[in-house]
Amino acid sequence: MEVLDFDLAAAEHSGKEFRKSTGSFPDKSSASAPASAERERADCLACRADNGLSGRSRDATLAIMTHRARDLALRHFQWNDGHADVWKIFRDPDALTGVVRGLAATFEGEGITAVCGIESRGFLLGAAVAIELGVGFIAVRKQNGLFPGEKLTRQTPPDYRRLRHELRIQRTSLTPSDRVLMVDDWVETGSQALSVKAMVEEVGSHWGGCAVIVDQASEACRRTLDVRGLVTAAELPEWNPQR
Repeated sequence: MEVLDFDLAAAEHSGKEFRKSTGSFPDKSSASAPASAERERADCLACRADNGLSGRSRDATLAIMTHRARDLALRHFQWNDGHADVWKIFRDPDALTGVVRGLAATFEGEGITAVCGIESRGFLLGAAVAIELGVGFIAVRKQNGLFPGEKLTRQTPPDYRRLRHELRIQRTSLTPSDRVLMVDDWVETGSQALSVKAMVEEVGSHWGGCAVIVDQASEACRRTLDVRGLVTAAELPEWNPQR
């Protein structure tokens, strides 16, 4: 089990500042992955006790997880021919585990009953976060792919490339009692997330928020969608065409 070398006072301060803007958060640690979910929870409790966190500082525990996820995201981010590239996160098991746990941590304890994700990276991240939270996954498909059954459909406003997409959700995957979290790698205009939110709410389900690796949204978009990112776009290294 990993033993975290982390300043508790700094963690508590960071967690409190984070909570002011995003609400309450989970009581989890970043212990290394065990053989089963029950073993993982036991290891997490032991890890919190080892680090002086047991029963006294949910904020500090959250700060440790999000701090580690943020560092992993920044470490594995790169510019590729002028395009932002986060695929290295998926290739590294430690980075993927840490980032997924960080994304899940920002909404754990808030009554999430399902996680949704838009193909393609939203499928990968969303399903992993759903497993971490112990809930099911709802696929949001783009146009043309095979998707049987009655569907909810929305045409998105233009995205950052000025493209529109048709998004679809199987109607039977949502119930009025659901509180749905959307997970993705990046949010900028929020055009796709806003369309997903509209479909979720059309059937009486509740929008839980949007967890992303990189938050580049406007303040208005962030408030509307309740976006919580591990990293802001301003924190990313600048693209250097000479490299």
